[in-house]
Amino acid sequence: MNRANLRQSVATPERFLDLLRSLRELAARRALLSEPPFPLPVLCLDQAEELFAADAGAESELLLQLVRAAVDHDQALALATIRSDAFGLMQSAPAFSGIHQVSLSLGRSHKASCACDRERARSFAARPGQSLPYSTPR
Repeated sequence: MNRANLRQSVATPERFLDLLRSLRELAARRALLSEPPFPLPVLCLDQAEELFAADAGAESELLLQLVRAAVDHDQALALATIRSDAFGLMQSAPAFSGIHQVSLSLGRSHKASCACDRERARSFAARPGQSLPYSTPR
């Protein structure tokens, strides 16, 4: 699929739903599934507060419409990360009215633990075949 076709596929909620159905069918075939339910994609919206900013614009509104259509038609799940100070904007957004929202606080991250986690990830990435441990650094 080229860029022009992709733009057309996300131009309207109806076209986006068609695209999601096609992708789900392809994923099902790859997983050797011949009957529904087919794999359900997760639409990840990182830094979702950007979608609700005063200057978000038409592209943000379209994205919210596409996500809403996908959720309403059981074609995808939506997962959004958002700053706590902007969570109210998402809760009150017309595009998400009536959708069950669950909040999960990840707590504060500390620079030292992030740096340590990055170093651990790099060390395990350098040793293919070894699984990551489940314990947290001290």
